[in-house]
Formats: sequence, C-alpha cells, structure tokens
Amino acid sequence: MSGNKEEEDPRIHGIKTKIRVVPDFPKKGIMFQDITTVLLDPKAFKDTIDLFVERYRDKNISVVAGKYYLSLQFIMLINFLYIVLFRWDY
Repeated sequence: MSGNKEEEDPRIHGIKTKIRVVPDFPKKGIMFQDITTVLLDPKAFKDTIDLFVERYRDKNISVVAGKYYLSLQFIMLINFLYIVLFRWDY
C-alpha cells in the first residue's frame, strides 16, 4: 500500500463499487458517475457521509459556499452539514 489513509480505508472500495458508470453520457467520451446507486445502498451512503464527517468534523467549519446543480449532491451536502455543523451523532 502507498500509505495513503484514504486508499487503506475499506469503505472507499465499497463506495466505489456502488457508483454506476454510464459511458458516453451525456455525450461521447464522457464517463458519467451516477451516485444514485450509493444513495440506494444504506451502508454505502452511511460510509460516504461518515468519511466526510471524519475528514471535516474538527475543522471548525461554520460556512459552506458553492453551487450545486444536482439534487443528489444537495442530499449529500445536507447530511454532511447536519452532522458537522450541528454536531449530530447518528
């Protein structure tokens, strides 16, 4: 192993296996990464949020800004913010 903490975490492999790749969408040459399959798998979804929380929980984040065009990204963001900003434990 390379020593990279993220590469060593087995949850990352589990999440990657749940992401559906759609070749040539929306146009030829693009490999669309569909995360709806992650959202449909409770363990993969929880592992995804847990990894975000573990990375950012102690960073004293008080504001998050950005553009989110997809509702799926919004779902992930809301879960992350709720846990990190409001210190919700589940």
